[in-house]
Order: sequence, then structure tokens, then C-alpha cells
Amino acid sequence: MSTTNNSLSILSKSGSWIRGNPGRFACMLIVAVLYGLLLACIVQPDYEGFMAAALMINFLVPPVLLIINIAAACFRKSTWKFPLECVAVSLPLLFALIHGFEGGPCAKADVCTSIGGWQLSWGCMEQIGYFMLVFTVFSFVGFALVRLIKHFLRAHR
Repeated sequence: MSTTNNSLSILSKSGSWIRGNPGRFACMLIVAVLYGLLLACIVQPDYEGFMAAALMINFLVPPVLLIINIAAACFRKSTWKFPLECVAVSLPLLFALIHGFEGGPCAKADVCTSIGGWQLSWGCMEQIGYFMLVFTVFSFVGFALVRLIKHFLRAHR
């Protein structure tokens, strides 16, 4: 019986948080849907799924992160933690996409480490770092832009 009460308590607390922060919840939901779509493309066993995911990380994810973080920064209780979370969630997805796309035997010019039955290409780590940097810049630029404008408006009142 106590497990049921704990579950209901957690649900009521999360429901009250959602009612108190509907904008932040909407931003988090959009980011979750975006990364869910990316994950759905990554787990596709065919080449088209990988290409769709590659197009997403190049042309869809950065502008969405920019817009979502602009929107998130507009709320009163917004913190710098939100853009950081938006970026951190993408790391395992990028690793799964880029390593999967470069999977197979190690190229002669590449440095690889054998882990179990597969090869970890260190060349793909450079690409993961690049996309993490791009996602970080877009997330924090959007957030910082609104914070800067808010600061400027407060200073000139």
C-alpha cells in the first residue's frame, strides 16, 4: 500500500510542477520529442534511417535547440542548467549514430580500439566532439541572447 501512496505522491508533485511551469515543461517535451525522433532514426536497420539522422543533426537539431532555449530563457525560473541538459542528452545519441555509421572494420589510416567484438574508431570521436560543440553553441547562444536582452532592459528602466 505504501508503494501506491508513494507513486501517487510523486505523480501529484510532478503534476503541480507542470501546472506551475507549463512553458518549461513544453520546452522539455519538445526536446524529448526531437531526441526521440533522432533515436527512432538511429535504430532503423537501413541506410535511410542513418541518413535521416545525419540530416537531423546537421539541419534540424541546432535550430530547434536555438529556438527552444530562446523560449526557455523567457521564463522567470529559467536557469543555465536547461541548455546544458539539452546538450548532455545528445551525447549518447551522437555516439550511437556516428559510431554506427562508421561501423565495420577499422580503416588503415584510422586509430581503433578493440572492445569486445567491435572496433571503436577514435576518428569518429572528433565528429562527436564537433556536433557537441555545435549543439552547445546553439543552445547557449539562444539562452544568453534572451538573458542579455533582459539584463539590458532592466538596466535601462
